[in-house]
Amino acid sequence: MDQPKSPPANVPGNRASYVFALTDSGEAKLYRIHSDLSSLEQELLLRIDGRKTRNDLAAEMKHVSWLDVNDRLDQLQKRGLIVLTPFRAPKDTSLDFTRHFKAKVAAPALSSSQRERLHKESHDGANLLQRHGYYVSIAKRASGKIKPRSGEKYSVLLVEDDADIAKLVKLLLESEGFQVSIAGNRAEIVRAMAQVPLPDLVLLDVMLPDADGFDVLRKIRAHPALKSLRVIMLTAKATREDVMQGLESGADGYITKPFDLDRLVEGVNAVLGN
Repeated sequence: MDQPKSPPANVPGNRASYVFALTDSGEAKLYRIHSDLSSLEQELLLRIDGRKTRNDLAAEMKHVSWLDVNDRLDQLQKRGLIVLTPFRAPKDTSLDFTRHFKAKVAAPALSSSQRERLHKESHDGANLLQRHGYYVSIAKRASGKIKPRSGEKYSVLLVEDDADIAKLVKLLLESEGFQVSIAGNRAEIVRAMAQVPLPDLVLLDVMLPDADGFDVLRKIRAHPALKSLRVIMLTAKATREDVMQGLESGADGYITKPFDLDRLVEGVNAVLGN
């Protein structure tokens, strides 16, 4: 007899209010180079994100019977790699167009030592820009490898209104294994920030048709759900003052146009901890 492809309604635990989440042990096991996980177990752990129910996971894995998925979930739970937990709706991560983007956001208050350090960075960075065409703040290099939010590819939001540049950067990063989406104006930025999961990195132009990139950066840093986003300014504005403004506003890196393609990839990897 063929196994059912969908769950019976009376299966214990088959409740829309309960979802699976990785435990610390499950996350460590997933990213271990040498693992005793089967391919099915690895796929399940990759798909588990704290929002999917038993049925959601089974529906995504159409190549596997529901009974096999159900049985393997139970085994992973017994091994302490996943846990069944009440579903909690994610907080609104969008940059509210009418409130958050229109609100005035002051530049962050800096101590004299922080400002002195940033002045030195911006001065050195501006010189580096002239010599090499790019600048990445070593002080803000990720202390460790940042895991992709999707569990698979890194996601990059490219904020760029020049279609030719956007196409070039998208092709370049996709060839390096990144997933790239593009926003060319303020409304598109708002929509992109409302997506779940958020991007792992934002490449942010300064001169946009209806927004200033430095202002967008300050609003990202002021938003509780977005403040930890890695952001690299990708812009033609390359004076010492521009670099200083980007760093003071919270940029993790600063790359100028025209840019060297290898240097761009190098900078992206640096702020992601790769």
